[in-house]
Amino acid sequence: MRYIFFLLFLYNITLFSSEIVHVKISKIHGLVSFAHSLSNLPYNVKSYKTLYLKHYPKSSLTEIKNNTQKIYNTKVYNYIKQQSSFSLSITELQKRVLGDARFQNTKDINNYFLSLKNIMPRYEELIYDDSLKKLTEIKKQIKLLLLQTNYNHLIIRAAKFYGVKETDIPPVYLSLTPITQGKTTTAYMLGNVESIGILINKQRLNLPWLLSATLFHEIMHLFYKQNYNEIKDLLYQNNFVTYQNQKVFNESLATAFGAGWAFYKLTRKQSNGMWYNNQLYDKTAKSIYMMLSRYMQADKKLDDSFIQKMYENYQNLVLLHK
Repeated sequence: MRYIFFLLFLYNITLFSSEIVHVKISKIHGLVSFAHSLSNLPYNVKSYKTLYLKHYPKSSLTEIKNNTQKIYNTKVYNYIKQQSSFSLSITELQKRVLGDARFQNTKDINNYFLSLKNIMPRYEELIYDDSLKKLTEIKKQIKLLLLQTNYNHLIIRAAKFYGVKETDIPPVYLSLTPITQGKTTTAYMLGNVESIGILINKQRLNLPWLLSATLFHEIMHLFYKQNYNEIKDLLYQNNFVTYQNQKVFNESLATAFGAGWAFYKLTRKQSNGMWYNNQLYDKTAKSIYMMLSRYMQADKKLDDSFIQKMYENYQNLVLLHK
C-alpha cells in the first residue's frame, strides 16, 4: 500500500512539474542565434564567428550579415526568434511568420530565410550535431532539478506576491542552445520564451543559479508586466514615478527574487557574489532581500509598506554613489 501511495505521489509531482516550465532543445532556434552572431549584432556569441572563420576562412559572411541586419530591430525579427523555438524546420518557421497577419511576405524576410537555409549545414557541422548528446543530458538534469525543488510551487508563490493568480500564470518555455567554445553565454526573454545558451563543454554547470538568477528572474518580469496596471498605482503613490525609477524597481525586485530568494530555496545557500552586473540593482536587491523573505514566509502580497521601504533603500544607495 505504501508503495502505491509513493507511486501516486511521484505521478502527481511529475504532472505538476510539467505545468509551467517546459524545457526545449530546438535546432532552428540555435540556428537563428548562430546567424545573429555571424551578423555582428548586439548580444552575440563571439565564439560562433571565430569557429566559423577558422573552418571557412575564405567564406564570405556578407549575405547572412546583410539579410539579418535588414530585419533586425523589427517586430518580425523578435517574432522569428521566439517562434524558432517551436519550429522543427526553416520551412515551418517561415510558414509561422508569414502566416501571421502582422507581417507581409516581403523580399527582405524571404532573403533572410534563404540565408538560414544556406548556413544550416555548417551550423549542424560546427555546433549542433556534436552538441546534441550533451545538451540532451543537460536538459534531463534541468528537468530533474525542477522536479526535485518543486519549482512550480516557487513560481506560484512569487506570482501571488505580484498579484497574479495561479490560473493566470502562462507556460514558460526554456529554450536551450549549445555554445561549444569561449566563456560568453546568452540569456534573454522573448515573451514567455527564455532563450539560454549553454556552455556544454564546461565541466561544472551551476544549474541552480541558471534556474534562479536567470530563469526565475525573467519570470518575475513576466509577472510585473502582467499586473503592471495595479503595481503602477502603488509605484506612483511611493515615488517610483519615472521610467528609470520603475526600471530600478523591476530589475532589483526580480534580482532579489531570483538570485536571492529562489537560489536559497533551490540550494539552501545564499550567494555571496554579485547578483546582478549593475551595482545599483545589485545593492538594491540585497537591501530588500530579508524583507522579501519575510513577506514570502508570511505569504504576503506586494504593498505600500514594502515599496516605501524599498524606495528609502534605493535613495540611500543613490546618495552613496554620488
